[in-house]
Amino acid sequence: MSVRANVFNIPASAPFLPTLIEALRSGRLVPGFPAGGDPLELARATLYLPTQRACRLAREEFRALLQGEAAILPRIVPLGDIDADELIFAQAAASGDLAQAALGLPETLSPFERRLLLADLIVTWANTPAVRGAAGTPLVANTPAAAMALAADLAQLIDDMTTREVGWDKFDDLVRVERPDLDDYWKLSLRLLQVLRERWPQLLQERGAIEPAARRDKLIAAETARLAASDAPVIAAGSTGSMPATATLLAAIAQHPRGALVLPGLDTALDEPSWQAISGGKECVSCQTTKNNWFTAVHHRETPDRIKADQADAGVVWKTEVLEARRAGADIDAVELPDEDSLRSEVAYVIGALSASPHRKEADAFLEFLRIPAGQDAYAKFGFVKATDADLKLKPIN
Repeated sequence: MSVRANVFNIPASAPFLPTLIEALRSGRLVPGFPAGGDPLELARATLYLPTQRACRLAREEFRALLQGEAAILPRIVPLGDIDADELIFAQAAASGDLAQAALGLPETLSPFERRLLLADLIVTWANTPAVRGAAGTPLVANTPAAAMALAADLAQLIDDMTTREVGWDKFDDLVRVERPDLDDYWKLSLRLLQVLRERWPQLLQERGAIEPAARRDKLIAAETARLAASDAPVIAAGSTGSMPATATLLAAIAQHPRGALVLPGLDTALDEPSWQAISGGKECVSCQTTKNNWFTAVHHRETPDRIKADQADAGVVWKTEVLEARRAGADIDAVELPDEDSLRSEVAYVIGALSASPHRKEADAFLEFLRIPAGQDAYAKFGFVKATDADLKLKPIN
């Protein structure tokens, strides 16, 4: 059903990809497209989906729907993973300005090099007199293994900052505040952030590199600009734009004359007073909307952490997350939803061996393990529902 011009919704009760692709082929998403049965017609469109896996499944759905007809499929792209080479080729028939901009983007550090550089900063900081006790003993672990582990966490922090468009200057007030009431280890964390604030941008500049998330956002921005200058059909489906750069791209698609934004499972029946009560009129992700509500981006990660940190009293999560939180020592209670209110019967995980797997023997052994009671019991400990005999039968994917 259409919510407003160029914005559509597929209810949670409908299979998402088959419904999306059938609507695209029938011309209900973009008026006048596809025009006729030309096998090249679909190739004029660009289809954005949330993940690489969704893109693979979409190609399979197209193939099933075409039933052997010859056709070149649309350009199917995962949101947040715009490829520079692909952008250059897509722009080749136009002015080429955006292609040149993409070619001129600085490269990123490799994940390993980035982590090593961060670890070096951490070890250097951990061995300074300010991070040692009265007897000269280190106050934080300064081994290579500990530094590499902390470097991974800092890399994730930097990625999150870049994605949410939080500048390094936001650290200035944070690290300069004297808080005698804080634990000494919290103060040490602030000092480490100050070192990171001062040295990390310099290291990137010296190497002529930018953050991976920054490069991704620049490519998304270039793609947004390319679409604005194009009259080809463009569809984005399955995403609500959790990243600012992605949200800008989705907004451009929704406003494009030949664009369509397809939302997943939007509750179109929620009345305005109820929406205002939970949202406070805000449109955001990973943010507090009202005094008593928080909108998450990844609910099963954020919700348990907020409950453990006494930042929330309750939240809806999978049972697996409850068990994991308890294994981690969290003192939480859980209330299991009744079957009529649970989506458990509508969620399933599929596993199989790749036909060209280089480790087919091991893959088959693992599949066989899942069929026996010990395998089922192992997953049940983590909150998964045991499979039925019908579930455990291997089925070919056509």
